[in-house]
Amino acid sequence: MEVCCIIGPTKSGTTLLSSLLDSHPEVTIFPLEVKFFTHWLEQLRNKNPTYHDLNEFFLVKSKLKFLDISTRALVDIMNSGRVDFQGFDFERFRSSMLDREESNVELGLDSLFKTYLQDIHAALSTQLGQIREPTILVSKEGNHGLPHIEAIKSLFTSCRFIVVVRDPRDIYASLKAIAEKKRAGVSSPTFKAHITPVRYVFENAGKNVLAYTNLFEELNDAHKYHFVRYEDLVTNVYTEMERIASFLGITVDDSLCSPTTFGNPWGGNASSMDNLLEVSPLRKNKWGTELTLEETKILDFFFWNYLGYAEYKRPVVRPARTTIAKEIITHNSNSWRVNWLDAVKPMWRCGKNVFLMARALVQCIRG
Repeated sequence: MEVCCIIGPTKSGTTLLSSLLDSHPEVTIFPLEVKFFTHWLEQLRNKNPTYHDLNEFFLVKSKLKFLDISTRALVDIMNSGRVDFQGFDFERFRSSMLDREESNVELGLDSLFKTYLQDIHAALSTQLGQIREPTILVSKEGNHGLPHIEAIKSLFTSCRFIVVVRDPRDIYASLKAIAEKKRAGVSSPTFKAHITPVRYVFENAGKNVLAYTNLFEELNDAHKYHFVRYEDLVTNVYTEMERIASFLGITVDDSLCSPTTFGNPWGGNASSMDNLLEVSPLRKNKWGTELTLEETKILDFFFWNYLGYAEYKRPVVRPARTTIAKEIITHNSNSWRVNWLDAVKPMWRCGKNVFLMARALVQCIRG
C-alpha cells in the first residue's frame, strides 16, 4: 500500500484537507491528527515497543481514544473540529487490533511499526465496511511531521507529502481569535490564551511557519511533494482536489468536495466557531480587517520569503529593520501589560472570595 503524509503549519487547513479525503473509496485515513509517524519517531521507537505496546499507546493515549464514545465530548473543537463518529464501533475496532498482537511478536522495530500502521488502517477500512481495498494510506501529521520528513522517507521510501500552506497573517488572525475566546472561557487545550506576533513567529521552532520557509528553500525530491494553498482549496475545491487526486494516483470522485468524518458531515474547526456547511472562501484574507497595522508589519517582515514563495500579496518594499524593531518593542510591551493584568485578575478574585468567605464565617460564629 502506498503512503502519504499531510503536513502544514497549525491552522493552515490540514484538517479540512483530511476531511475531504475521508470518504474516498481508494483512501484510508483517520479523521483525527493521530500523528502516527511523529509518535513513533519521538516517543515509541527508542523504547523497543511490542505490538501490544503500540496498541496501548495508540488506542489509549493518542487521539484515537476520542473514537471511544465515552471520550468524544473531549474533542477540541478548535483543533479537530465538530466531528461526528456516529456509526463507528470503537470496541469492535479495538478488539480487531488486540487480536493481531500474537501474530506479530517477532518483528524488528521499523518492521513492527510499518506492519502496525498498515494493520490499523486495514482494521479501520473493515470497520467502515469499505468494499474496495484502499490503495493509499494517508496519515495527517500536521506541523509535527515536518522535522521528520527524512526519517519518514527512510521508513517508506516511496512516501509522498501533501504540504498545505496558508497566508501566515491569516493563521495569526485565527490564533488571535482563539486566544480571545480562551480568555473568555472557551475550552481549547491545544491553543494558548495569549499570542503575540513575536511569539507566533519564533515559538515552536522546527514546526512553525518559518520552518516551512526552509522547506521551500531546501526541497529535495520535488516530485514527492504537492503544495496546495488553503486559499485555492477553499475557492476552487474541485480543481484543487482533482490535482491532489492526480498526485495520489486515485480517481476523481465527487466525495473529494465534501468534508466528512467517517462519511458523516464534518462541521469544521474555524476560529469563529461557525458550523461548516460547505467549503467556503469566507475565512481567507481576514487579516486585512482583523490585524493591526503594527502586527501586519511585523509578520510581513519575518515572513517575507514565505509570502514570496507561496505567491501571497506583500508590500512592494520589505519593512525597514528599525521600524520593525520599534514595533516589536511597542507591541510586546503592551502585551506584557495585558498578560500581567490577566494573571493578576484571577488572584484578585480568589483573594476577594477568601476574604468574603472569612468575613461570612466570622459573622456566622458571632451570630
